[in-house]
Amino acid sequence: MLNKIYFRFFLGFLGTVFLVLSIFSGFIYFQFVPNYNSQSNPVIKAMDSWERIVKNGGADSFKYHIRNNPLGNISPIYLLDANGRDISQRPLPPPAQFDIDNFIQNKQSAELISNFMQIKRIEDINLNTWYLVGMPTKEHFESYSNNPPHKILMILIALIVLCGLICLFLAIYLTKPISILHSATNDIVQGVLDTKIDPRICNRNDELGSLATIFNKMTDKLHATQSEQKKLLRNISHELRSPLARAGIAVDLAMQKDGSISKELERIETEIFRLNDLIGQILKLPTLGESFTHTLDDTIDLNSLIITICDDAAFEAQNKNVLIIFNPTEQQFPIKTTGNLLHSAIENVIRNSLKHSKQNEKIEVRLTNNNQEYYKIEVSDQGPGIPEDHLEKIFTPFHRVYDKESGKQQSKDGFGLGLAITHGAITLHQGDIKAQNIYATNKSNNDNNSERCGLKITIQLPINST
Repeated sequence: MLNKIYFRFFLGFLGTVFLVLSIFSGFIYFQFVPNYNSQSNPVIKAMDSWERIVKNGGADSFKYHIRNNPLGNISPIYLLDANGRDISQRPLPPPAQFDIDNFIQNKQSAELISNFMQIKRIEDINLNTWYLVGMPTKEHFESYSNNPPHKILMILIALIVLCGLICLFLAIYLTKPISILHSATNDIVQGVLDTKIDPRICNRNDELGSLATIFNKMTDKLHATQSEQKKLLRNISHELRSPLARAGIAVDLAMQKDGSISKELERIETEIFRLNDLIGQILKLPTLGESFTHTLDDTIDLNSLIITICDDAAFEAQNKNVLIIFNPTEQQFPIKTTGNLLHSAIENVIRNSLKHSKQNEKIEVRLTNNNQEYYKIEVSDQGPGIPEDHLEKIFTPFHRVYDKESGKQQSKDGFGLGLAITHGAITLHQGDIKAQNIYATNKSNNDNNSERCGLKITIQLPINST
């Protein structure tokens, strides 16, 4: 929560308001709370005179002078007995009584000067103990009683809570468009390119409204570009299918003309059918940034599928005398899929290894069932491998691998779509695919071509993928 921008706005607003209220409350407190030292200087000066009167004449002398004092019983000077009662039976202001009682109980101190009164412990000539109390006027105490510190504190807390709610509202109001933009951007990342920002945000007369408007224009262009890309892909596929159809007809005519079917013609016909099917699969696969919409309605056996793919790849590998090793088991590996997506995905990986293999090398394919949770397919070759910084990029469309030392492409064949199609198909099955180099030593993350002795691509497919 601390990393949320609205929370930071909220803390900033609330901190500013709290600082202002604290300064204001401090001003109010020191303005209205009675200050004995600053507002009762005449009383302070009179305390010494009253102290001499009590020491020399005792309580009777104090009463005499009080009766003859111009202020009479409203004088701000009190004389208390050992029990804290005024000898003239005048009521003490409530705020002072608590401090007086504490002072009387604490017999170690002879004098107390607080913010609004002064207390002295004195003895008369008869060794009687008295407490002389001087404090501000009655009007000042009434003002203090009506505005005590706890009352000011409660008002301050109420103001802070109210201001906190207002600050929270302001923070949410200011950051809500940012949250909406964040959500819309995430939709774009997921491939929903027709995402739009609410027009009410676009109509705001500030930078966020302008940003939302630009965002909508950007999504319009992205959506238009994606539509053009789909159209272009369909047109290219159509142009490819036309010569393939003619080639298929030519093969049929050749078979009928010769009266016999050779293995080569059969192979050409098979590859024509497979290429047509591959073009259809490319059209079904998502274009750049688009989400999959396929459902997995078919169930196949991975073991049988890999046997078929390896047999087909072995036919191609004869030119290089490359050995393709796969040890099938009698165990079945059922998995849900759609069409030939998995066939194309796994075949692309094996053919990619075959393309980068040299004469008399081998390719090893393994299929295992790990903990009944997912199937694991590993394809290892003895090729040159790829630089470490390209391991994750090879699954992006049209990516080509360049050798850092020579500055040339490792292979000029293909268009960088095979492994991208594989990645898309595996993602559809909720699986995972990764590549890693095989080293002659135990070193890892090393980009030295002399130490790489192959590439291993690992595919994991959940058993219960839907």
